[in-house]
Amino acid sequence: LSSPVGVSSYPPSLPLMKTWLAAIAGSWNDPLINSIHILWYAASLVLVFAALRRRVNPAWAITGTYMLGSMPLFLMHGTNAYADCFMAAHVFAAVSMLFSALTEANEDRRRSFLRLGALALGILPFIKNEGLLVYLPPLVLLSVLGIWWLLRCERIDMRAAIRALIILLLPLKLVAGPWLLFKWSQGLSFGNAKPFTSLGVGWQPNVLQAISVNTFFEGNWLLLFPLFFSLLIWRWKKAFTSFSFLTLFFLIVYVGQAMLYLFTSLSIEALKQTGYARASIHLVPTVVFLTVLLLHEAAPPFIEAMRRTSRHAR
Repeated sequence: LSSPVGVSSYPPSLPLMKTWLAAIAGSWNDPLINSIHILWYAASLVLVFAALRRRVNPAWAITGTYMLGSMPLFLMHGTNAYADCFMAAHVFAAVSMLFSALTEANEDRRRSFLRLGALALGILPFIKNEGLLVYLPPLVLLSVLGIWWLLRCERIDMRAAIRALIILLLPLKLVAGPWLLFKWSQGLSFGNAKPFTSLGVGWQPNVLQAISVNTFFEGNWLLLFPLFFSLLIWRWKKAFTSFSFLTLFFLIVYVGQAMLYLFTSLSIEALKQTGYARASIHLVPTVVFLTVLLLHEAAPPFIEAMRRTSRHAR
């Protein structure tokens, strides 16, 4: 047998789930096997609604859920055999739970959210390779910084901070650790389609235009990204204070991925609008969540300004 060194390797979670369904059915049936993907689409909607409902009234939560469900590309990937909707649900589970843990005032609720977020964090490397390479590092970094900030602001003491770090990192050791150790011991690559160490570096022409077209001028996301970036500029103080965890996570991941497309041979993923669009799917629930929170914050002053303008006009 040839050595597996350098062989591309994908996490086994999705193939094992589909194999399990086939074993239950007694034979391989594509419609049955791939029907599991709609569950993660539905899970994403439920997670977004629940996360919003913890912070805004039902009308705003329903608005955000409708926004996510109306995204054409997100809906399409909720009904096909790719794992990107699967990845999106798990990324948002980790993001929303860790965000709630860092902003919750009640100690017991904070600890509960932290446990759930840590578990989702530990599972990320099992979903897709992007979970390990793209989403895990910024989430761990921002979570550790968030715990440090709570300690500095005296919202928690040193003992609580150490306990929070143990809760955060223990699932990574127990859940993700064995899988990563197996990959390393067997010489399996840590890239996706190819090892990340094999990517050349250099400016890639036409990529910036392709990213702009895909983000702002195609129907994949309707008006979500123009609205989102406008709100980030308009409500920047709120975005980088109350919602800094969400904002920084998005910017780190989005800008980091854009750099890969702009300066490495992964540019083909943006030029053909394949990998870039699919990577955006992973972030869409988080983008919708942050967009609704910023809209909710912006609505009262906007309505008041409209009322003042109306009174002056009279």
